[in-house]
Amino acid sequence: MEMSELERRAEEFAREKHKGRLRKDRVTPYIEHPKGVVDLLKVIGVTDENVLAAGWLHDVIEDEGCTYEELKDRFNETVATYVRAVTRGVLEPKDDRKGYMTRIADADTGTRLMKLADVVQNLSTIQFLKPEKQERMFNDIREYYLPMAKKASPYFYEQLKEGIKTRQN
Repeated sequence: MEMSELERRAEEFAREKHKGRLRKDRVTPYIEHPKGVVDLLKVIGVTDENVLAAGWLHDVIEDEGCTYEELKDRFNETVATYVRAVTRGVLEPKDDRKGYMTRIADADTGTRLMKLADVVQNLSTIQFLKPEKQERMFNDIREYYLPMAKKASPYFYEQLKEGIKTRQN
């Protein structure tokens, strides 16, 4: 599938913003994470250029200091709204986990799919997190993301179930 102009610009911007950052393994360039999110969205058939562009940009507010306004001006309001929707601490206090999870669960399909792709992709580096953070992530998957995935995407549901099963073995 060919990239739209909007998605191409989002990829370029994400590469610029995440330049020099590494994933939790301290080897993999961080840009591989948003790329993985977009790849997963495409695997399940997402073609909406706004969702795909937001997939590239989903961490730039939370991790790189971008603002909603900057994304709205550079891309469009829909993309900026998707990115803001998956950003912790923007619409509720950063430590309000339950509020964040409830908001994601109640969000539109594009937001939920983008967050599920993010969680699935994050499973690839979970072994590099501290044990307490790993446990919190697995608890979030069991409590929030599996029920959400069951309704939103059979593929993501199976990926998350497999991640939990791997953890239990």
